[in-house]
Amino acid sequence: KKITSKIIYKEIIHYCIKEEREEGKWKYQLALVCKLWFSVIKKLVNHFVVNDFKSLEYLEKRLIIIHEQQEGQKRLDRFNHYFTSNNMIYTHRNNNYFSILNGITKLIFKDLDNNLIIYSNNNNSNNNNNDSYYKIISSIRELIKNISSIKQIKFLLSDTFFVELQPSSFYLESLKIKSSNKITFPLESVAETLLKSINLKTVSLNSFCYCSNPMVFLGALIKSKVQNFNLKIDSHGNLSIDHLLEKNFSSFKISGAKLYLERFNMVINQPSIEYIDSPLHFMENEPMENIITFCDNLKNNKTIRKLSISGDIGLPLSSTISRLFSNVFSFNQTITSLSISKLKIISEGFFQSLIKHPTLTQLELTDGCIDESLLISLSNLLCEPSKTKIEYLSIRNNNISDINSSIYMIFLKSTTLKGIDLSNNNFTVHQTGKMFEALSNNDYIYKLDFSNSCNFSTNHLVKSLNNYINNSKKLLAINLYNCYLINQKNN
Repeated sequence: KKITSKIIYKEIIHYCIKEEREEGKWKYQLALVCKLWFSVIKKLVNHFVVNDFKSLEYLEKRLIIIHEQQEGQKRLDRFNHYFTSNNMIYTHRNNNYFSILNGITKLIFKDLDNNLIIYSNNNNSNNNNNDSYYKIISSIRELIKNISSIKQIKFLLSDTFFVELQPSSFYLESLKIKSSNKITFPLESVAETLLKSINLKTVSLNSFCYCSNPMVFLGALIKSKVQNFNLKIDSHGNLSIDHLLEKNFSSFKISGAKLYLERFNMVINQPSIEYIDSPLHFMENEPMENIITFCDNLKNNKTIRKLSISGDIGLPLSSTISRLFSNVFSFNQTITSLSISKLKIISEGFFQSLIKHPTLTQLELTDGCIDESLLISLSNLLCEPSKTKIEYLSIRNNNISDINSSIYMIFLKSTTLKGIDLSNNNFTVHQTGKMFEALSNNDYIYKLDFSNSCNFSTNHLVKSLNNYINNSKKLLAINLYNCYLINQKNN
């Protein structure tokens, strides 16, 4: 760091005095350089973390300074609106150009449910401390409301603090809460933030288990301008998910909650939806009408770019579902990323529907989606560059082996694939050797994940691995976690 700073300092001085003899000119240039330099630094220092009472006090002081700088800049802007001076340099102590603090756009409140309780217990006898705490809370609430640069607030395991702070701002764009579940979370407090933060676009609720007043929250969510909604519930309750579907989202992510096929059809039929990540629950005797609607909605959707669906791995699904699903992407020509997990709805026809798909670049078929018999169809798709644009493939957690040399052929012939995840499968020593033999001739793949899949139990295999890693022209990352390597200490 010292060397870098010294070089930068020399360059700044060299720039300021080069071929300039006019007195005072170099000072003006130095001011311009500093202005640019601080604007770069501000982009790097963009968040502030509060994890105890001391950092909470410090945050209040910093926010006061930021607010003063903001108001000072507003006054300067109003002055410049009426009086123009090209050579004037603003040197007031509140000038935001010379403050790294004004680059802060995100506040993170972390583990305060634990740390503030500890502080409170240690200061039980002192009422002044409690008064001080609530004054700081009130001050921070008002400052957040008035500082235009703060766009994101995140609460990690800080439920009680969120309820006490109750933040809101005209400028706030993103609110994320990961619950500690130490209290029954009053969702009406989140509703209050939604209603008062009219430009809020993203809301994420994570690890929620015990909640109260969900309907108040859902009503506020529907009225809001929120377009991206993520919900993870650590229970089997639904949190009245049906009511979420009354609002049109562009991004919709649900986990830990049951979203039956009929409900899912409501989501995918929304006119503005671009991203869906949701568990998809087929009932044992799913009505055929729901299945047909599901496939038709996917066929006809023109807005969705990313689709991620998962299911119950133990549930046997009829061949009718696979047959209807197999030609969906012959019609849907806009999707760029497709992820299917724990759903046995893949057939040979599915891979046929992806031939010459114009936009699909990322394909994930994981957690028991495919077996060895389908690897041949997958290989046929990826081995011909004219057939596909897929750049990233994941077939992790399928417990498959390369018995038909399909993956070997992908490594040997694919020129579009740049990354592949083969983790948690079961490749023999012979199959591993063949795959690295093919990889030694592949100049396109830059990212590989073999974790918990391969066994390098011979010196010949280890040598092949070393040669590949040392000689590959494009490889940037390879994951060999839990892969046995013979004589590991010597490699």
